[in-house]
This record gives sequence, C-alpha cells and structure tokens, in this order.
Amino acid sequence: MVEGEVDELLADAWPAVETELVGRWRMRWSGGVTRRANSVLAVDGAGAIEERIARVDAFYAAHNVPPRYLVSSAAAPPGLSALLSRRGYRSIAPTFVQCAPAATVVELTSVPAGLRVESASSASDEWFSVFASTERYATGFGLRILRDVLLAPALPATFVSVRRAGHVVGVGQLVVEGTRASVQCMTTRPDTRGGGVARGVLHRLACEGLAAGVSELWLAVMVDNEPARRLYARAGFTTSHEYSYYEPTA
Repeated sequence: MVEGEVDELLADAWPAVETELVGRWRMRWSGGVTRRANSVLAVDGAGAIEERIARVDAFYAAHNVPPRYLVSSAAAPPGLSALLSRRGYRSIAPTFVQCAPAATVVELTSVPAGLRVESASSASDEWFSVFASTERYATGFGLRILRDVLLAPALPATFVSVRRAGHVVGVGQLVVEGTRASVQCMTTRPDTRGGGVARGVLHRLACEGLAAGVSELWLAVMVDNEPARRLYARAGFTTSHEYSYYEPTA
C-alpha cells in the first residue's frame, strides 16, 4: 500500500465544500462543519514544507479562520508534528485508523432478532434524522452541508438503516473505492444503545461491501470512544495507524 492511500480514502469518503491541492496536501473548507472537512490532510514530504505551510496559511486566512492540520502517523511528512508544535499548535482528538477483512466482519457480526435492516443508495429523511441528532452542527447551515456535501461523495455509497418497531434506531454509511471501503457515520439512537443495533448496522455494511467486491473495510474511531472501539474489536478490526488534529493554541 502506498503511504497515505488510506488517509486519502477517508478524505474521499467525506468530501469538503472546497478543496485546494498543494502536491498531495489537501486544504479543505466546509464552513466549519466537522474537523475532517475543515483541515489540511498533509500527505508525503515531497516539496518544501515551509512553502506548503505558507500556502495553507493563505488558504485559511482567506476564510478568516486559523489553519487546522490532520497529521497521520502513516502519511504526514517527517517532522511536521514537531514543526507545528514549535509554531504554537497543539494536538487534539487522537484517532485510530482501523482495518478488517470484510469477510471477517460478516462472520463476527450479526443482526439481532427483532431488528430489520435496510440499504439504500441515498440518505432517507429518517436516516439523516438519526445521524444528525448526535451532531453538534445541527443548525440549518450545518445540516445542509452535512446532507448535500459531506454525505454525497463522488464514490459509490450505501446507506444502511436498522429499524426496531418500525422506527429507524441506527444508521451507517459505506463508501467504496476499488477493493477498499470506508465505514463511517455509525450512529445509534441513545435510547436504544446496548441492544445490538450498531452490530446489525456493521453486519449489513460488511455484507454490502462483499457484494461490491470489497476485501478491506477501513474506519476512523476516536481513541476516547471506548464503546465503539469495543464493537470494532469484536468485529475483527485492528489498528493500522493513528492521527490527530493540530490547531493553534491561541
């Protein structure tokens, strides 16, 4: 695997409103809606880093916000973390990037009794309502960005819903790129957690991946999200690498 390919897969699965390239560095802006879509994905060290940082500064200055960097242990130029720290940046939101064979996830997960699972090529109103209910960007502007841009990648996507007693109680999205796919947007309604809803969503996502010729499933999970990490570990996911965001302290 070429360094940075998985981080680029995750970026492709969550497209920004505006993206500008400097080599393989992606400067992304989406009106502040989600960290990933408003950060620089710094992939590879080709070219002068100082010159690229100057381009980054100019890009975000044009949007009247400070830069934010997504620094991956698998893809970022050597020394970038130390350089940003010297410039007054701090590391936040440490995140694991994990992988599992799609066939393994199918084998190790299941849909519990009493749940009905559905798949679609777009987000229904019920799907979006469950997903957006846990997002801190649930304003009119934020909701439009989420639905019309971030959840609408150019790559093939599948939206999975789990119903209990007729109501959607859990959702997830699969975004396919070749033989790999990104699992994202895993959300369970708070009043139904602990009943296997997320396991059922993950099972269907993995089944959809296999049907589309996917061999590897990838996802990003925050280090402090212990319930999600336990779910993914039981489903066969292991950590490939990690990333965190670097933001100015002032």
